[in-house]
Amino acid sequence: MPLINSERLLSNLRHLRTIGAVGQGVVRPAFSAADMEARDWLRSQFEEAGLTTAIDGVGNVTGKSPNTGPAMLIGSHSDTQPTGGWLDGA
Repeated sequence: MPLINSERLLSNLRHLRTIGAVGQGVVRPAFSAADMEARDWLRSQFEEAGLTTAIDGVGNVTGKSPNTGPAMLIGSHSDTQPTGGWLDGA
């Protein structure tokens, strides 16, 4: 089983919080410029990992491995509540 690189994970979360940062929180209303920037950033991270990516008509970002075998499905959201905490939308 692959191990999680905690330093890289925290670095990525810290970067994501800079997109739409306001004070100590984040403001990324759904489909705002900041939200779409966050989705594009996530897509670029998937591509760097060698995944085939897409953003569908409702903004879902997907990354698919070319490998066969077991798959993993995860989900979250990139938009935030007004002045959400730094992990809102992560």
